[in-house]
Amino acid sequence: MSERITDNFNPTDADVREWGYDDALYFMEQDEDLLLYGLSYVPVLLELAQDPACPKQHYALSILGQSIRKIALHHRSDDLHRLEQILNATPLNHEPAVGDWEQYARRLLAYQRHPFAVDESLAWSMAHDLLLGIGRVGTITRGTTDQDAWHFVLVTSIREHLSINRHTGMYTYRYAG
Repeated sequence: MSERITDNFNPTDADVREWGYDDALYFMEQDEDLLLYGLSYVPVLLELAQDPACPKQHYALSILGQSIRKIALHHRSDDLHRLEQILNATPLNHEPAVGDWEQYARRLLAYQRHPFAVDESLAWSMAHDLLLGIGRVGTITRGTTDQDAWHFVLVTSIREHLSINRHTGMYTYRYAG
């Protein structure tokens, strides 16, 4: 089966469903997952992720994970509120990976509810969730730590920094190219 690239830069839910069930269909040559970042695609991607017969089931789940990771990482409060509404309104089946995604999404939402104390174990969990999330590969190292914050670094093709306040749980993210 040969690949088909549609160059569809604004897919509808119907387009996404068709894409999900056709292993040879692509929206664009590279980085098509970025087209599907955003809360408007969460319901249809969840639909695909919940169907074991969907050839792009795991890819849909990875896109969901990275999309919400970026929302949380950058503190997009309106989007975080909308994500919580979607989670509460969307029936999820018992597909284990979807359950893991839901727990991940709820952790990201919980990280926004300040203040809370952050011990080393929670700091590592937050760093993993916020810098890697679901489907992203890399190694996180702990940077210089001081009495007020935990500092983490992720080096992939770029360098990213996350600092988490030990006393409030508030975090800052810095991209260092």
